[in-house]
Amino acid sequence: MGSESKYYQEVLKKLEGFIRKDYLQLILFGVQAFVSTILLIFTFYSVVEFAANFSSIVRTVLFLLFILSVAGLLFYFLIKPFIKYISRIRKEAYFDAAIKVGNNYPDVKDELINTMQLVSENEKENLYSATLIEAAFRKVFEKVKSLNFQSTINFERAKKIFPYFGIITVFLIAIILFIPGINAASYRILNFNQEFVPPPKFIFEVSPGNKEITKGEGIEIKVKVIGSKPKSVYLASRQEEEAEFQKHF
Repeated sequence: MGSESKYYQEVLKKLEGFIRKDYLQLILFGVQAFVSTILLIFTFYSVVEFAANFSSIVRTVLFLLFILSVAGLLFYFLIKPFIKYISRIRKEAYFDAAIKVGNNYPDVKDELINTMQLVSENEKENLYSATLIEAAFRKVFEKVKSLNFQSTINFERAKKIFPYFGIITVFLIAIILFIPGINAASYRILNFNQEFVPPPKFIFEVSPGNKEITKGEGIEIKVKVIGSKPKSVYLASRQEEEAEFQKHF
């Protein structure tokens, strides 16, 4: 008997509800940890690409490393706890749950764990009578039947990191979407198999652009440098009938 005791089975049901909810807590925590970590890694790679402007080969390596990171973190934070959630619960998990429950209900802690160990030892060596085990679990069940083990799980771990998750997620998405250089770098990483012309260090914005004037008439030409400022800027000009350009500092 022992593991066939109805009182033993009732206690296991209560522990199983606790275990399933604890796994659900891990899944909710894992979703937040997975998303924020992946965004952090992708943003880091985008910043590195922005600074170095790698070739297609290097970007391919970065993209593969990113995919491996996604796969590893997906398994660790989501798939692994989900498998535990839907799978048959191992005996060790019941013992761990009994300890956690006992920490929240000190009045039943010793009896709950001791009776669980009683069944485990009896299954190995058949040391105790079925009547003794039945009586022990009946006593424990009477103490715990009114207790809601699941109420001790309040998803505190997932709630605690949620504000940080929200701030980090919004901040990183904003960096990727709204900072032009990082946005372009993230696009290059996602399109790792394409070659891109390195962006110029600076560009000239010249006004008024194309304009015709009468000979002898004056015109004001403005040149604005966008990007890294060069040491000096020269404007080359010539009349239509002239062969050589005149340089103006």
